[in-house]
Amino acid sequence: MIDGRATRLRAPQPHPAEPFLRRTGFGTQRVAIVEDDELLRELFELVLTEVGYSVAIWAAGMPVLPFLRQARPDLLVLDLRLGEREGEMVLDELRRDPDFAGLPVLVCTGDHAAARRLEASAANQGLAILLKPFGIARFLKQVIRLTGSELLVSSR
Repeated sequence: MIDGRATRLRAPQPHPAEPFLRRTGFGTQRVAIVEDDELLRELFELVLTEVGYSVAIWAAGMPVLPFLRQARPDLLVLDLRLGEREGEMVLDELRRDPDFAGLPVLVCTGDHAAARRLEASAANQGLAILLKPFGIARFLKQVIRLTGSELLVSSR
């Protein structure tokens, strides 16, 4: 907030050589965020960079797999409802692609039916599911677990 007015910081634009990608943070562990809600993308980015992750932000509407090939993440944070593109289809594509078959995925969704469908295979596929709405502490706990990180997170 500046002078009592709410302000929004403008994110840097993608580099022309990396049209699907915006990177922030300086951590050695990389988290890719595929979320169509701009506010959630910004919140995830803020929280993850604050605790030391490097973050790659997906540009809504762009193909997901080329983004992931550029980002080379250690973890994917994936929304299941991406407008025209369903997150479940993205998950299926990831699991069939040898480059991403072992990539841990944190699914964040408000779709309880889809979450139930995924839960049966979640543990065997390096998949964790958070139902929206969820708290930031729960989100960070899952990120840390899935990345094998030793970051210290306050319980506040």
